[in-house]
This record gives sequence, C-alpha cells and structure tokens, in this order.
Amino acid sequence: GVPIDVLLFERLRLHWDQIKNKVIQKADQYYNVFEKGVFKNAKFSQYLNAHNIEWKLTPTGRPLTKAEYFEDQVVVYPELRRLYEATQFKSKMRAEKMSIGVDGRNRGEMWAFGTKTGRNAPSTNSCIFAAAKWLRMLIKPPKGQAVAYLDYSQQEIAVAAVLSKDKVMQKGYESGDFYLAFAKEVKAIPKEGTKKTYPEVRRKYKAIALGVHYGKGAYRLGKELGITEEEAKILLGNHKITYFAYWDWIDRFILNAQVTGKVLTWDRWPFYTKKAKFTTLLNYPMQATAASMFRLAVILCYQEDIKVVAMVHDAILIEAPIESIEQEAKKAKQCMIEASKIILEGFPLRVDETIIKYPERYQDEEGFLQWKENLEHLRVAEKAEMGVIKNAKI
Repeated sequence: GVPIDVLLFERLRLHWDQIKNKVIQKADQYYNVFEKGVFKNAKFSQYLNAHNIEWKLTPTGRPLTKAEYFEDQVVVYPELRRLYEATQFKSKMRAEKMSIGVDGRNRGEMWAFGTKTGRNAPSTNSCIFAAAKWLRMLIKPPKGQAVAYLDYSQQEIAVAAVLSKDKVMQKGYESGDFYLAFAKEVKAIPKEGTKKTYPEVRRKYKAIALGVHYGKGAYRLGKELGITEEEAKILLGNHKITYFAYWDWIDRFILNAQVTGKVLTWDRWPFYTKKAKFTTLLNYPMQATAASMFRLAVILCYQEDIKVVAMVHDAILIEAPIESIEQEAKKAKQCMIEASKIILEGFPLRVDETIIKYPERYQDEEGFLQWKENLEHLRVAEKAEMGVIKNAKI
C-alpha cells in the first residue's frame, strides 16, 4: 500500500465540503457557470459562445462534459484548466471514498486487465494515483522509510520504434531525447541544439510525435500548438517522411487487424478487432506491448523481493528503509530494463527515477499550484472553525 500523510488527509476530509465550495467559488469568478455550487450547462454554453471556443455537443445539444474530453480540451484551451479542476472535484476527489487502512496506507482497486490493451484500470475513487494529481502530494513515507518512483522514459515511442523496425526512430530514442532528435532529423534545429536553447521547437515536435499515435490530425494539432492547420500539416508530413518504416508497419498492422478480427500481445492477451475504431487500432500495439512489459517488470521486481507499493500506468512506486533505498531503486530499475529487453528483442528502455525520503513528501509539478491553493482553503476553514469553538457558550 502507498504510505499516506494520514493526519493531513483527515484534516482535508473533515473540511472537504468547505474546500470544494471555495474551489467552485474561485472558478466561478472567471467563468460564471455555477449556480449555488451546481454546474449549469446553459451558462457553460454561453461562456463557450462568448469566447469562440469549439466544443462537442451531446445528442441533446448540451456541451459534452466527460472528464476525458474536458481534459483534452484543456490542452487546446489552457484557460479552462481551473474550470476543469472545479468540475472534477466531485467526481475524482472523493476523500470519503479514498481507501486508507488503519496502517495509513492507500490500497485501491486496480482492476487488472481492465482495459482493451490489458492495462490496469484503477478506481478514481479509491486509488491515490488515479485521483486528482494534487492529492498525490499526500504521499509521504513513514519515519525511517523512503519511496522511489520509477517510470519508463518515452516508452510508447520506443515500443513503436522496435515493433516497426524503424531504425531512424530507434536512433532517435537512443539519443536520449526523441523529440529533439526528430526536430534535428528534419533540420528544424541545428545538431548542437538542446532542450534549453530550443524549447518551443521541441514542444511542437513532441506534440506531433505523441499525437500521431492517437490519430490527431492537422486541425487538432494546430489548435493545440497555436499554429495554422497548414503548419501542422507540414509537421505531420515531416513525421511520415522521416519515419516511413513506422507508417508502413502501422498501416499493415491495422489492415491485418481489420481482416483477421483478432490481435495478440506478446503474452497472448487477445483483442477482437472487428468493431474496433481506427484510432484504437492505431495506438493499440504500443499500449498493449507496454502493458505486457509493465506486468513483466513487476513480476521481476517481486522475484527480487523488492517492495512494490503501487503500480501507475508505466511506473512503479517502491519502498525501502532510507539507508537502502538507492540500492533497491537500482535493482528495480534493472528489473524494468530487463523486462523491456525481453519483450523488445534486446532493446533496453530508459527508466527515470525520483526518490523521496522521510520527512519529504511526493511532489507533482502539475498538481502543485492546486495543492497550495487547497491547503490555504483548509487553513481558512480551520481558522473559522476555531473561531466558532472559541465563541461557543459552554
């Protein structure tokens, strides 16, 4: 189980409604789409129209507010992030349902093989890593202990490179930064260019490199990157020319899946494809192979008596005493690399490592600002409560 700062968790849980109301009130100052804390579709439609924001509608004509779609839209319209976080506060941040045992550890339902690709489908209610990112900062190793977060670096790209036998893509991954390598291949930046000297160019080529695996077209990518559709078409064309071996392979994979109606992963997990969407098939071999690799990595860790306390998509969280955490992290990293070599015919993946030692807590860059704001809401709520107690008649 994942070690949790139980005292802080209980403080948050006791004042959950006050914090939620503060989050919604603050968001409504910018968007004006709530009434008495309730999200109103009509007001949201007015906001979208007033700001010329394109949005999918449901069959009944209301704006689509499913979490996955909303989150994707935040990439295109970052000004909506605060609203997204407010709308998700009820569905993904239910403190009363967070599964924390008497030992102060989170153990939620993982639902192994819960997706088409064979990945886990952890509960957003009970699993700390499936909940809102700011809540991850409740993760804190107990006294004398430490945790290490180990995740595969650019895993899907490496898998695509090996499965397709695209030597240029493999070379790009082996360079240490595929997105920079892609930009250099098409001469968008000089050979000596770095992440620091060309951050904007790297951002664009990263979006293209990841977006193609999900079937994102020029229009969508143009919106996400703030460039014209024509510019996005050129970037997509660069990818298809540079990595032609990958594109030839994925076209053949999709055709075979549509004709035969079934595909299998390395460890024989089946997927029946007769009714599968094109975009699902486009990304399936990378996701499914990555899932097989991850399962094997966890098995290897257990065989080495490594204490795995959480599984997170393409990452694991391990725990050990402070004095041995570096050694245990090194062993776990080797297990993950070995799993990649077994499944990808000897091709090793890189593994990134973050170690957190007591009394430090887990840090999440994306959730940090919301964490700070919500702790301030907590402080205000507790101060108000103390004022009520102080003034109460006994």
